[in-house]
Amino acid sequence: MMIEEYKYNLKKSGTIEKQILEISKQWCSTKNVPELTFAFGKVDFENYRDARYFICKHDDKIVGFITYYPIYGSNSYYLDLTRRSVNSPRGTMDYLIVKSFETLRKENIEKIYIGGTPLYFHKLDKTGNLRMTETIFYILKPVFEFFYPSKSEFFFKKKYATDWEPLYLVYYPRFSVRIFLSLVNAIYEGGIASLCFYKIKHTFHNLFKKK
Repeated sequence: MMIEEYKYNLKKSGTIEKQILEISKQWCSTKNVPELTFAFGKVDFENYRDARYFICKHDDKIVGFITYYPIYGSNSYYLDLTRRSVNSPRGTMDYLIVKSFETLRKENIEKIYIGGTPLYFHKLDKTGNLRMTETIFYILKPVFEFFYPSKSEFFFKKKYATDWEPLYLVYYPRFSVRIFLSLVNAIYEGGIASLCFYKIKHTFHNLFKKK
């Protein structure tokens, strides 16, 4: 496999951009999620001119890519999109991340932010500042895992993270069923019915596959 940066601001390539777009579309399709552009960036070579694309080639074909965005006011980058094709070799994303880290380090970049892991609570706070809501969320971790694979994402990012920062979302006046359903609709096309159907189908598929 070979890692290189696609510098579209210097020299555009219709072939490379087509392959990147195809991988992105395929990734969203297999994850059964739409483009969450309100939370993440997107593949756009015209309007997002500051994004940096690192691509992984295998047998002269792009099998994965990641994007970085500069954090203005500091010598840092934010790791945004990490996507690969269905038939990409094992370890494609790890190889992409490590090699791109090496490139950015040579440019004297100070920090790389790799994003959060929603709804994952590694351990409870035992300092005496524990809130009831945190306890409830911790107990309901298996339920949240049904909606979002936070556990696997946490352990993937743990390989690279040197520090973690807690992030809290505040709802006013209160968190409601309507807000919950809105979040589900934003993440899964078709809402809660589509989510349940996809999860059940995926579970049965894995069970029969193991047998």
